[in-house]
Amino acid sequence: MTNERYRQGKTVKWVLSIIALLGLAMLAVPFLLTPPAYLYLQIKDNVFEDSSFEGKKGEVISRDTEISHPFNIHKFGKDYIARVGRINSGKTSWQANVEGYHPADFSVDIPPMQKKTAVVSLKPTFGRLKILGKNAVKPDAPIEAELKVKLGSDGKEISGNPNNGIFVSYLSPGPYTINADAQGFYPSTKDNLEVNEGETTEVEMPLIPWLKEDEVARIVLTWDKNPNDLDSHLFLPRHRELNTRHVYYPSANMISKKRDALAAVLDVDDTTSYGPETVTIYKTLSGTYNYAIYHYSGSGSIGSTSKAKIKLITHNNDIQEFLAPPTCEKKWWYVFDLEINGGEVQILPKNECLPQMGWKTGQKENSGNQ
Repeated sequence: MTNERYRQGKTVKWVLSIIALLGLAMLAVPFLLTPPAYLYLQIKDNVFEDSSFEGKKGEVISRDTEISHPFNIHKFGKDYIARVGRINSGKTSWQANVEGYHPADFSVDIPPMQKKTAVVSLKPTFGRLKILGKNAVKPDAPIEAELKVKLGSDGKEISGNPNNGIFVSYLSPGPYTINADAQGFYPSTKDNLEVNEGETTEVEMPLIPWLKEDEVARIVLTWDKNPNDLDSHLFLPRHRELNTRHVYYPSANMISKKRDALAAVLDVDDTTSYGPETVTIYKTLSGTYNYAIYHYSGSGSIGSTSKAKIKLITHNNDIQEFLAPPTCEKKWWYVFDLEINGGEVQILPKNECLPQMGWKTGQKENSGNQ
């Protein structure tokens, strides 16, 4: 009886061993048929070379099996690397997905038990802004103050060097409003600035310096690409001691003085679109000042294409804006008159579109309105 039990137990052990071996063999079949390989990814932005992927997550999806492999991206030196891990060896096809980028297809061919790093070049779905500060009175002078910018009313404030430019990335395509501020300057705003997918939109924010004690008003003109040259014209009250009543470009007429005291200055003349073109009025002379814009050259018109904007700042820090009439197809836009008495300023809006102004410039001025 004992021998019989012994033989039965031995038979059971033998059967179990066979079953175990068969199980191991079955597990080994896929390995032997398709041995594994190991995949790594080097992630690149094919538009913005300085984009950071550190800490971002993604996934690759097998085009052959539709199996998804998630991954985390880490920075190694200058490269961004993701470990996908074990995949089938041989030639395989994949789709890579990273938030903020279009899906990218790639293929690899990895020998069994080997590892390979595939370069995955991604096209961004976002755009970027590069925001520069520009002194509206001295465009070539560096701005020493820190520039603070905010996109829209609810945007996060970003600070940086206004001379090198502040980059704002990962922006969905569309229009944006930029608000900028810096110590020593009045706040500046730009509306409807278009951000495009895969592009860096560069914008200069004209920063208007605070008025000094002897300055009564500052007028800043900005506009769009066309026409390329709009000119600011300021006519001063008549006074026999003025060297010129008409302040405008060329340089001989950019500075008006009463004896040795500054009366008005065309600080900046711009001839290549956008502006700023700036006029500063001093407390030297009381009376009525006339301000107008002249379409000097370039396609389009003041009304249809220029998007011209005038920002007027008076000594009590009152800031007013004037927008070009959309129907203005004439050469002149008569914007406003200023009644100035010492440091007091009364603004008299005109907003007229005229073929000519008919102002008399006096014997010391060039003839005509140009």
